[in-house]
Amino acid sequence: MESAERHRRLLLVEQGVNAFVINVVLNGLIAWLLLRNETILPLWGDGGIGPDLLITAFIMPFAICLIVSTILTRQIASVKLPGLPAARVPAAGLHRRPLLLRSVLLGLAGVLGAALPIVALLDLAGASGIDAQHYVIWKALWAGLLALFVSPPTAWWALAAAASAPAAPPSAKHA
Repeated sequence: MESAERHRRLLLVEQGVNAFVINVVLNGLIAWLLLRNETILPLWGDGGIGPDLLITAFIMPFAICLIVSTILTRQIASVKLPGLPAARVPAAGLHRRPLLLRSVLLGLAGVLGAALPIVALLDLAGASGIDAQHYVIWKALWAGLLALFVSPPTAWWALAAAASAPAAPPSAKHA
């Protein structure tokens, strides 16, 4: 039961709440640093929010998947984090796919599900100038929500992938 509680905390707090807060602060700071001297941002073109959202929606989930999966795999290997019991690992799923493929798929899902609908609606509404400071705040919250939806499944896939990976052969020292 201790293992299940640790996994619950990992998914809800560390990869949920913490991912949200970290990404609000990080993306808000980056957006503020880049846009602090701007007043109005176009939807398209140089400094446009359309390309910014589309790029962020791919890179952020892609990077989260690579980073979270690598860290959790190392924590499981060093027994700092308990692995999943075999009974909780699904026979099929994205955890059975290579990490790079999972990362690319999450990046594409971010573009299609989190950025493209917003950019399309802004384009259809004829949005031409958006206040830079309002965009900084909005982008920070949007990025936090994106992380909140990406990090927990990424962590689950990392746990499941580690549990379903073949055991490493004993090292030459132990032979």
